[in-house]
Amino acid sequence: MTDGAATGESRPSPPRAAWVDRAKGYGIILVVIGHVSIVDRLVLDILIFHMPLFFFLSGVTFKPFAGRERALAKARSMLLPYVAFGLFVTACLLAANLAFGMGLVIPGPLHFLLGGNLLVGAFGTFWFPTALLATLLLLNLLVRTPVRWQAVALAAMVGGAFLFGDAVAYNPYGLLTVAMALPFAAAGYHVGLHRSLGANWKTALLLMLALAAFFLLAPDIGRVEYKYMRYGPFPASIAAAAAAIFVTCCVSALRVPGVAAIGRASLTIMYTHLLLFTLLQSVTSWPVIVVIAVLAGFALHRLFERFAPTRRIFLGARSEGAAR
Repeated sequence: MTDGAATGESRPSPPRAAWVDRAKGYGIILVVIGHVSIVDRLVLDILIFHMPLFFFLSGVTFKPFAGRERALAKARSMLLPYVAFGLFVTACLLAANLAFGMGLVIPGPLHFLLGGNLLVGAFGTFWFPTALLATLLLLNLLVRTPVRWQAVALAAMVGGAFLFGDAVAYNPYGLLTVAMALPFAAAGYHVGLHRSLGANWKTALLLMLALAAFFLLAPDIGRVEYKYMRYGPFPASIAAAAAAIFVTCCVSALRVPGVAAIGRASLTIMYTHLLLFTLLQSVTSWPVIVVIAVLAGFALHRLFERFAPTRRIFLGARSEGAAR
């Protein structure tokens, strides 16, 4: 996966791998459960690895690029949906307040301007796209350096994150989370799409060991929240996240119908599930909200895919027929 990266040469886009889409599908379902469930142990376990999983998968599919235009194009494709969904969620909250007198809180202009962990409630996930964009832009620079220097830089970032992360109150646009996001993205990049494990006893043994490691470590880790730069104890939280990522990727090798389609709609589900939770939490149970949030987000994504303007504005498509 590193051929051509050091010289800045362009490589063909990697083929879309169904297992990555399935991993995203499982990941976004876990994100929704983690945000709406009232089962504390379940929530705490999911929080350990759901964000590292998405940073890792973004690294797996990452293709280095060269030139200012490519960087700006990537920024536009990620920031345009950020703004569009921000307006969409705001409009939905305003409509609910006017139609049903719900009194839902809408962040003020300063909160939107500063972003990051100042956006909560229905906007609680809006820190992630900007953090991911910064992570990928830095990854594009990192992979052009020798591997040993990559390791030094990543170790320094992880050390700084664990030492100072929880002491910082404001995380502008999620940018400070990059210190922990970049190592997972870099790991995904170096693993790459071409790595695979066979269906044999060695894989089964590794899978069982990873599951055992996760469930042994998880009870002592506490609450992990990348948005608020709470990363848990080092190195247990990193090891537990890595074990859960490995398990998720192994499970994603199984061809389960529908999961890959949900993964392809993960962006829309991410942006909209907390809106649905905000609207529905007083009238139904959390498992019902999980189902509604996933299915409604998937349906909305498919609707946006049908039309070129909505593909570009909400899904960040950079060309006709291309959707994120």
